[in-house]
Amino acid sequence: MDLVELRKKKKAETEAASKPADDSSAVAETRDVEDAKSPSLGGDENGAETVPGEGSSSAGDPDALSAGLTFGEKGDREEERFDLLVFRVGGEEYGVRVEHLSEVIRPSALTAVPRAPHYVLGIYSLRGAIVPIFDLRRRLGLPETPSSKTARIVVTKSASGLNGFLVDGIVGVQHVPFGNMGSIPDTIPEEGAVFLEGIVRLGEKIVILLDVEKVVGVPESVAKC
Repeated sequence: MDLVELRKKKKAETEAASKPADDSSAVAETRDVEDAKSPSLGGDENGAETVPGEGSSSAGDPDALSAGLTFGEKGDREEERFDLLVFRVGGEEYGVRVEHLSEVIRPSALTAVPRAPHYVLGIYSLRGAIVPIFDLRRRLGLPETPSSKTARIVVTKSASGLNGFLVDGIVGVQHVPFGNMGSIPDTIPEEGAVFLEGIVRLGEKIVILLDVEKVVGVPESVAKC
């Protein structure tokens, strides 16, 4: 073989070595590399993709759930209330604030006080403390009736000390919203209204709220009809 043929053969081998591989093989190899580098979507064993927010940790995130939503206020705060001891006098229901209440006791023997107002039944020794006992019927100018077995003495505490009020019976303690309290109606005579703090609505009933200080302190002449 001459020198010219050797050069042609060498050139053909060089070109064959430098020629790119088959295009389909190159593309397949490139895809394999890209698939190896591509991150997983976190699908399940069946290959189904997990959509972010459905079955992912973000679905249980309160901040994620509230995003884009408008929430109203959780509600108005509970209305302020006060406790009221309700009792019966002359067929009507009256009450005093529990903050003025000391205790409720059964009627017992009293010591009469000479020249005392007609509504003062006497005095009672309560664990060493001298307590004047008022007949609330007389004090409010209501008709007198015989005392019943349900009668009780409501002992209150005020700036003047301890005072007891004879009532016909105890109804109970009510937890009353301040919004249920109203002013004294103009139709109530002045001699009766002077003892009152206001009126309280309890469902369909009206309870007259007594002012303990006024019941104790108003002169007797005002109370007489």
